[in-house]
Amino acid sequence: MDRVHQAGARIIPGIYPFSPEPTIRQHPDWLYHAEDSDALDRQVKDVNLKNDGGAYSTNATYRAMCLLSSPWKDQYLQCLGEIVRDYHLDGLEFDGNYHPAICYCRYCKERYLKDTGRALPKVCDVNDPVYRLYQLWADERLEDWYRRLQEKIKGINPDAALCTWTINAGRYMHFVWPRGMSARMNLLEDVPQQEWWFDEAHVGGSVMGAFGAAYGWAVSSHRLFISQPYMMTRFTPYGTDSFPNLEIVARTLLAYTNGSLTATYMGWSGHRQKHVAGDRRDQETFPLADQSSAGALGGNARQRADKGELRPGQGGRALSPCAGGRLSRRHGGTPGSDHPGRLGCASGNSQKI
Repeated sequence: MDRVHQAGARIIPGIYPFSPEPTIRQHPDWLYHAEDSDALDRQVKDVNLKNDGGAYSTNATYRAMCLLSSPWKDQYLQCLGEIVRDYHLDGLEFDGNYHPAICYCRYCKERYLKDTGRALPKVCDVNDPVYRLYQLWADERLEDWYRRLQEKIKGINPDAALCTWTINAGRYMHFVWPRGMSARMNLLEDVPQQEWWFDEAHVGGSVMGAFGAAYGWAVSSHRLFISQPYMMTRFTPYGTDSFPNLEIVARTLLAYTNGSLTATYMGWSGHRQKHVAGDRRDQETFPLADQSSAGALGGNARQRADKGELRPGQGGRALSPCAGGRLSRRHGGTPGSDHPGRLGCASGNSQKI
């Protein structure tokens, strides 16, 4: 760790939302309960809880603890604080650390009744006011947990950064499906992050990416926000094909123009790095849609891009509103501190990321 810091780098590990096997075996009642029964408590005794080696476990149903009301929320905070302190970390990044559509664990039943005077809803219907009340309650409970986490890690390292892959920009399901976090929770993050999905059918040529970046910049109150502008000309960013250089440039400028920085993965394992003769997919031109963030590649830049002449850093006004200038100058202090009455982080400076 010391050698990494001496080299000027910062260490922010990614944390998946799965609990250790011994904790689950000992406290199955701490798990998220998607159904109003104790069946999960019995089933977990016979389930293989070993991680299958992938990024996400196939037995995730039996490994996700309740962050809203169970004792796990306090134990988890303690563990995370110890990790940051003992390993001299510069922050934490979460992927999937949200609340479920609903949780029927006994702790949520008791807490919801105490807070609202109501029993938990029987169905998850976003058009039902009864269920919407539950969503607001769950949002506030998760926000409170993240607020406490901020206080915990910044009490250890004032410059520690809290990052989360948000589901409220880039995936859009929260508009019609039960959400996993509130939009305002982005204000509790030092660096909210999003992924550009739902653009596969248009091979990256629709307004979805531009909307995702602009929406993320808005819900983070125009602070530092990061997009993962997945390449879509192969219909999936997880394939083994390489991507056209023009696509990488265009998607990056699309993020910049709409107020977002990028976290771009260009080296998936197995990608072909060289052109394969005769493979039409490696010769096709990236479809620059007219809606591409109000002209990220405008005028002469678009013509040069069509000819393959555009290089990163070129293109006239395409980079003028990039986050490196506008965002860092507007917000050089504590996230949320210059927005009285809004949710803000406990302390720290996200611009040091």
